[in-house]
Amino acid sequence: TKWPSEELNPSFSPDGSKLAFFSDYASPKKGKKRRKRKRIRRKGGQSIYVVDLEKGGEPYLVVKNVVANESSGPAWSPDGSWLVYVKDYQKGVVVDPIRAAKPEPNAKEVKLKTGTVSNKDPVIAKYNVRWHMAFSAIGRIKDGANRTWRKIYVTPLDKLQTAPQ
Repeated sequence: TKWPSEELNPSFSPDGSKLAFFSDYASPKKGKKRRKRKRIRRKGGQSIYVVDLEKGGEPYLVVKNVVANESSGPAWSPDGSWLVYVKDYQKGVVVDPIRAAKPEPNAKEVKLKTGTVSNKDPVIAKYNVRWHMAFSAIGRIKDGANRTWRKIYVTPLDKLQTAPQ
C-alpha cells in the first residue's frame, strides 16, 4: 500500500485471489485533507484490510479494532468465505472475544461463542467435512480466578459452515 501505516502478517485466501492483513491505518475524515508523510493511527489498535488480487485496486477495510495475531495473518475459512479474528474488546468477563466477518468492505461481525477469555491467534482447518478452529486462551469464563496458564482450545465452526464442501 501507499499508506503511512504499519501493516502486519499478510495471509492469502485459500484460492490465492485475495490477501488479508492487519493495519493501524485510519483514513482521514471526509472533507479534510491529509498531510503527506503524517501517520494517522487508529484508536483501538489494528484493523483488517483485504485486497482483491484479481481485480487490483486499493485494499478495503473489513473490520476495525482487532487484535493482530502474533505470528500469522487473519484466519481464512477453508472456502475463503469468512475471516476469523480476535476483537479488541473488554467488558465485564468478556475479554478479546473471537469474531468472524465476510471478506467484504465494512462487513458485519458474527459472534463466535467460545466461553473463553483473553483469546489469541485463531486458525481454521477442515477435518473430514467439518471446519474446526484452534486458538489459545487464558481460560474459560466460568473458571473465574483459576486462569493461570494459556491453553489451546479446539472447537467446531458449524455456525459459519452452511453446507459440507
